Amino acid sequence: MQARGSERKNDMRTKRAVAAFLAAGIALLLVVPVSEALAAAPTTGAWGNGDRTCLPAPKANCADISHRWKAEHHGDLRGVRFHRAHLHGADFRRANLDGASFHGAVLRNARFAGASLKGANFGPAKPKGRAVRATPTCSPNCAGADLSGADLSGANMYKADFTGANLTGANLTGAKLFYANLTGANLTGANLTGADLSLGGNLTNANLTNANFTSAKLSTANLTNVTSLYANFSRANLSMARLSGSWMHSNFAGASLSSALFQGVGSYSDFTGASASSVIFEATDLGTMTGFGAIPGMAMHQCGDGLWTYDSCDATDSSLGPK
Repeated sequence: MQARGSERKNDMRTKRAVAAFLAAGIALLLVVPVSEALAAAPTTGAWGNGDRTCLPAPKANCADISHRWKAEHHGDLRGVRFHRAHLHGADFRRANLDGASFHGAVLRNARFAGASLKGANFGPAKPKGRAVRATPTCSPNCAGADLSGADLSGANMYKADFTGANLTGANLTGAKLFYANLTGANLTGANLTGADLSLGGNLTNANLTNANFTSAKLSTANLTNVTSLYANFSRANLSMARLSGSWMHSNFAGASLSSALFQGVGSYSDFTGASASSVIFEATDLGTMTGFGAIPGMAMHQCGDGLWTYDSCDATDSSLGPK
């Protein structure tokens, strides 16, 4: 009898403990937002396989691992080394990757939304056994990196170097790219809605075909010799920017173009509702463009062979009147 009574008491204690645990878990879910719970969720277990494994943690050496389509970490990974790692589809949303090194890593369709990447390095692979000299002017260094399809939305990449990088289909929505260098980068189909490339953004020789720059900040940006077919710059701020090359069929509706310089070929582009004070069009096919007549109070002036502006030129130049 005593044994049975003891069993009943133990059973009741167990049930009460389980009930208390479930209640605490439900309370936690009600109090802590999902986003915070995700950011705080620890990632356990080694990454990789065979003799190439690592436990992701600050300053961990995860070079040469292969952890495709299952890598996920939302916490502290400062200074971790992912040299030549295969991290297809990795989920690093809101992770702290300051000073992390991704030399030669494959990051196709990786997700970095809201991550901190100060001083991270996405440069090409370095030969094994050789010391790598830091380049303090690139923060981070993504030169030549394959970030096609990567999610970098909202990421802070001040002075980032994306020279020659593959950003095809990448998501850079709302990304902060002050003084970023995207010279020769492939941004075909990339989404840069609301991205900030003002204050020295460099897109020289970049491929912007079908890229989306809606409401992006591109004031003073350098878009020299770009390939920009069917790009969307609607409502973007391009004041004092310079755009040249081929930008045919592009959409500049509602954009701010004050003091901007347009050179090259822009056939069939749309400027409906654009703000164009002091904008200059040089050697462009204005006859096929649309929307000039919708800009209030503006008139096109010819300022020499192949040079046109909405503002007045010298007194000797002939006004062509409103378009």
